[in-house]
Amino acid sequence: MKNVRELKQHIRDLLDACTTAWRYLILGEEKKAMGLMATIIDLLERIVSAKSSNPVLRLCYDSITFLLPRLLKTMEERNGILLADILEHELKPILEDILEHISECSCDG
Repeated sequence: MKNVRELKQHIRDLLDACTTAWRYLILGEEKKAMGLMATIIDLLERIVSAKSSNPVLRLCYDSITFLLPRLLKTMEERNGILLADILEHELKPILEDILEHISECSCDG
């Protein structure tokens, strides 16, 4: 990430993509959801590669790094129900925490 503004935009894009993918999965449109998951994974990898001296942000980045293998395995297994659960109840809260934290402070991203 070049700056905090870019990081915030990536997080917002990710939250939107997670919500859309979740809706697709709930509606049984797995093919559309899986197509969107490639974008989600790409954005997650960009966020995780961001460097920060802020310990809270590093912890959030580590949480995403820890979640990525499960997310990829669930996608590979095409387990739509578990994938929807991971997106809604695990990934989105992490992303919301990051967005809230960088909005509250002047972090280096």
